[in-house]
Amino acid sequence: MRLVAGQLWAWTSGSYRDLEDDFDFKLLPGPVLVFSPVTNGAGSFIREIRVVFDPDFLQPLSVEIHEPGGDRTVISFSDYKRNIDLQATLFNECRPR
Repeated sequence: MRLVAGQLWAWTSGSYRDLEDDFDFKLLPGPVLVFSPVTNGAGSFIREIRVVFDPDFLQPLSVEIHEPGGDRTVISFSDYKRNIDLQATLFNECRPR
């Protein structure tokens, strides 16, 4: 699960430097960012990844993972809350021991 979460973060974070060696990128209208594997490693289980963004705020709306055999997994994001006030008690300060 940690690996999946790490990949989702990489695909939706907006910082794609770590993915440049493994994927080609294409920006389509929408905006939609398409990742296509360039190596046999990821290409053996991923045909392409499509990240669909909200055109106004550029928040990810969905991630579509297309597999070589035709299967597809879609993860949708909704109900974003932007610039809301958060209570300070929600956060902890982590100090080195």
